[in-house]
Amino acid sequence: MTSFNGEAILETKQLSKRFGGLYAVKNVDISIRPGRIHGLIGPNGSGKSTLINVITGVYTPTAGEITFKNEILPPERASVRMERGMVRTFQTSRLFEELSVIENVMVGAHCRTKSGIIPILLKTRGVTAEEKNVRERAEYWLDFVGFEGDVCQKAKALAHAPRRIVEIARALISEPDVIFLDEPAAGMNPEEKLCLMELMCRIGELGNALVAIEHDMKVIMGICNIISVLNFGTKIAEGTPTEIQTNKAVIEAYLGEAKKNA
Repeated sequence: MTSFNGEAILETKQLSKRFGGLYAVKNVDISIRPGRIHGLIGPNGSGKSTLINVITGVYTPTAGEITFKNEILPPERASVRMERGMVRTFQTSRLFEELSVIENVMVGAHCRTKSGIIPILLKTRGVTAEEKNVRERAEYWLDFVGFEGDVCQKAKALAHAPRRIVEIARALISEPDVIFLDEPAAGMNPEEKLCLMELMCRIGELGNALVAIEHDMKVIMGICNIISVLNFGTKIAEGTPTEIQTNKAVIEAYLGEAKKNA
């Protein structure tokens, strides 16, 4: 992980993504700093996931710039962005169902291994030392995220909340500078959400920048240092949880509706 002494590690300037004649994201400026939890909220269809998809290389921007570690990034694949130090989880689980829990986490180390993850998982000759190292790192991160089950069980046997934290462990093993979590608390009960909030705070304490898209306002308001609000693809507000809760534009566009649906 790179130290930026409080300066932005990731910035977007006038970032836009258009599909046909419709802007999903339009002229969005966001600054992400290490050691902080940055919330990204807004109504359904406001452009939150599209913004993350553009930043992480899933989509190519229509216009604007992405600066990461003081370098303006060219259009490139998501796998290259991961190698640079950006990693994400998705709204729906992306675990490999037939692999074990620990193998799923080990897969996340593929961008940091010399042998490649397939030879390591197949235990081919010449990769024993690296396989041992990756497995130990996977065990470390599973312990860090609080996974309490059998690490050798197949992923398809996991309940919803353990799946989520295994995916976070898989993200952490890649040694990221910025972690994007797309609705990590969705489907969790109150106790599981509390555990998730504690985990997210511990990740921030590592020095990572953490960006969370989340509809649960108790989660967002409880842990975020700063929150950006999108509506119809544009950023309508940004500030601390207290500032966002009292922002008239945000209340009109989102928080009032969120309270109704809570």
